[in-house]
Amino acid sequence: MRRELKRLGVLGALVVLGLLPACQRREGVPTLPKEPERVRLAFRLVSAQTGRPVGGAKVLVRRADRERKAGQGEVLAEAVSGPDGWVETEFFRRDEWDPVYLDIDAGPRFLHRYVWVDDTQYEPAPDVRTLWELNPEIGADVCLTYAMIFSCSGLEGDPRRTCQNCTYGSLRVPPDDVYVILHPDFWPHDVWGYFEEAARRLERALQGRWRWRILRNVWLQGPDVPQRAEDPWPPPDSAWPPEVPQNAFLIAVFPRYVRPNCASSASGAHKWGHIALCFDRKREVRHILHEFGHMAGLSHLPAGVRGLMASRPYCYDCQDFTDAEKWVIGAMRFRRSGMRAPDDQLQPE
Repeated sequence: MRRELKRLGVLGALVVLGLLPACQRREGVPTLPKEPERVRLAFRLVSAQTGRPVGGAKVLVRRADRERKAGQGEVLAEAVSGPDGWVETEFFRRDEWDPVYLDIDAGPRFLHRYVWVDDTQYEPAPDVRTLWELNPEIGADVCLTYAMIFSCSGLEGDPRRTCQNCTYGSLRVPPDDVYVILHPDFWPHDVWGYFEEAARRLERALQGRWRWRILRNVWLQGPDVPQRAEDPWPPPDSAWPPEVPQNAFLIAVFPRYVRPNCASSASGAHKWGHIALCFDRKREVRHILHEFGHMAGLSHLPAGVRGLMASRPYCYDCQDFTDAEKWVIGAMRFRRSGMRAPDDQLQPE
């Protein structure tokens, strides 16, 4: 009996010792494997706008360097996508936190893309990687695409602000469905239909991948709620409208009565944004849609380019996005907020 108890005691000690490293490990720091793991990677490259396969693209599997700079770091594997867009390759990974990314060059028809190998949250499927396709035949070239999604327009006098040198611009995309509420000053003027039409046109440009909802007769509640666009924003959490899901993106539209700058907009980092809309343009769908475009992450078009997102001068006869604008907008939902030019997801948000 004594020998059996001694044996059980030794086994118990071994079990406890085996659990200690896991208990003492810092949260989020994985246990390093004894040897690098062989990873088999298989996915399909498609156009984000059309869903068609992208063949002939050169794909490098890289380990990011210390600065996390796109296009740099050790090459672990390389492959070329087939006519059906499929890419298959293998590489060795040190552990689950090994900073491995894909360096994808599909030629001049697509934006060069840099994406973490495990970053598939915004893809249409886990085994798919989308590429932002250009369409110069209708004007959706590199210059227009960069200007709209990376905020490269508006400072034409700055020599750094060119379509080819926009690495510090970023795309700010609402993370979830959008709910729009209007200040009570708008309510007596029967403007709901105009805002709803603008939301429908934006959804069509986004190819139905993103929902925009206009809530009628809903506003923020509470004594410390901002009542003007100039007031501190965002509102307190206690003022969040019960009609809006907690994971949604909330946009509040305020009236602005004094020109100039009566049509400005600002977006929050995560869950909120606000628009200061010229009150005398409350029934102009094109004007509302222009501001909604900013809330969706769009910047102004390059100087001299005609379209709904033009800055100076506005396109007063544009009632909807042009074909070139729709082409660019159609790919936006497949990119996360904070993305940098050219199509770089390595940098933090």
